[in-house]
Amino acid sequence: LFLKENKVFDYEEFYDFLVNPELAKREDFKKIANEFREKFNVNQDENFLEYNDRRLIDTTIKLINQLIQVLLVDKHGQNFYKPIHQMKPLPTEYTGFLQFLEQTGKTSIVHIHTLNHDILFETFNHTDWINGELSTGFEELGSKFYARMQDNIMIRLSCFTNRYDTRYRLYKLHGSIDQFPFRHQDGSPKEYIKIKKGVNISNLYKEVQKGDGEFNYENDFTNYYADFLSGTSSKILRYNDEGYYKEVFNHFKSNLTKSDRLIIVGYGCRDSKINEFILNNFDFRNKETVIIDPYPSDEVVAFANKLGAKLIKQTPDKSLIDKI
Repeated sequence: LFLKENKVFDYEEFYDFLVNPELAKREDFKKIANEFREKFNVNQDENFLEYNDRRLIDTTIKLINQLIQVLLVDKHGQNFYKPIHQMKPLPTEYTGFLQFLEQTGKTSIVHIHTLNHDILFETFNHTDWINGELSTGFEELGSKFYARMQDNIMIRLSCFTNRYDTRYRLYKLHGSIDQFPFRHQDGSPKEYIKIKKGVNISNLYKEVQKGDGEFNYENDFTNYYADFLSGTSSKILRYNDEGYYKEVFNHFKSNLTKSDRLIIVGYGCRDSKINEFILNNFDFRNKETVIIDPYPSDEVVAFANKLGAKLIKQTPDKSLIDKI
């Protein structure tokens, strides 16, 4: 149905197509759903909630998010990285960018806001250029969250504290492939945690103290996939979600207002809401704006013109210090 109505496939637009409540009411969708149930011998009794049309759509959405999580890898097929420290002066694909971050961080706090779900940027913390000076708002020390590994070994996980106190501060506006909500059995507000490679997402626990003073582990087994935002418009509905997204978007708006300059790297400028945040909160008429993109699209060029930005056509391995 989606391809009949759209010339090309875009997974974020397809996500919006699925979450639209009108889809389950369409006769052409009902026909496809019935054919699916008949083909796979699925009980069509309306009393079986798990098999109704809306539930089929919801299951598809879960599968898409799981698929995105699996396919979101770098050119080497990796999504979780070994904590190998990258030393100077060995060159990397991002040497120019890292040199610029290091130089800027000597005199300023650097706020980095990204829409990416991957955890490549976190690996920069294990380099001589950043050298442990990156905070993400998540902290392991003092966390009460754990994952149960093989042989019942419990390892502690980082939880979101909303504390940013280092030279480089990373805000993942659309979530991350290693980030999960922890839902409490008593219905109290969910909290956000980060997992590590090899963790089974059904084995997430929080240390809690019961009424008699004894400690116990509370399990959240409801997660199916990492918490990151998809869709072109449906993700906007979650920008005010308490516990994580509302907090990082408040930082985004505040940092845009307070910052002396704005440097945009690798952003396609096609997210209308993000563009709106930038235009409404950053004083681009009186402050410096730079966009770095080796192959800028028409959207990037148009947004650069609107901001009056300097456009630098360069890859991140080349030096930026003398260009900005």
